[in-house]
Formats: sequence, C-alpha cells, structure tokens
Amino acid sequence: MAQATYDDVNLILRLYDMRREECLRKARSWFSQSFKFKTVADMNKACPPGSDMNAWMRQVITYWDMVASFI
Repeated sequence: MAQATYDDVNLILRLYDMRREECLRKARSWFSQSFKFKTVADMNKACPPGSDMNAWMRQVITYWDMVASFI
C-alpha cells in the first residue's frame, strides 16, 4: 500500500468540505427522501433535464462516485 501524500489528504479534506456545502446538503436531503424511482423512465419523467431535481440527482450521484473512487 502506498504512503498517503499531502495531496491525498488535501483532496479528502476538500471532499469533506463539499459535503457540508449548502446546495449539496439540500440535494442529499432531497435524494434520500424522494429518489424512489423503479425505472429510468420514471426518473426521467420526475427529474427532467434543467430541473432542480435533475441537478440535485447529478450532484449526489457524482459526489458519491468521487468518494467511492477512494475506496
């Protein structure tokens, strides 16, 4: 296993700061309460491009994708 570097630690701290950012907090709250779609068609209907829900969905999913990439 490679030794962690200053850049590694800095990136983790930046991800933690992003987690506390108000817009991402709102997006995570919406996602955990409302994202219960059974099909992609249902999701696309409820979260059309350009809508707040679409932006929130993309924020949450891409944030979790970045975090998962460290694991």
